[in-house]
Amino acid sequence: KNSVVRGEFCLILEGNEEGVFLQEDRDWENLPISEHVEQVMKNKQITSKEAIKEVAKTREMKKQAVYAEYHEI
Repeated sequence: KNSVVRGEFCLILEGNEEGVFLQEDRDWENLPISEHVEQVMKNKQITSKEAIKEVAKTREMKKQAVYAEYHEI
């Protein structure tokens, strides 16, 4: 009798230490883009250019759109 294993397997080697996304991680959803950029700049002590890139990634937007909103173009 040939016992070939078929199908898919899922192994969990270690759990997510940070847990599921916490609500506080999504507080930015209620902020205007310009305030979100300012908050990231303040919290991480980074430039507006870096903060715009991070906000764009977080919001799944193009950097140009975040830049335009932040600089009110």
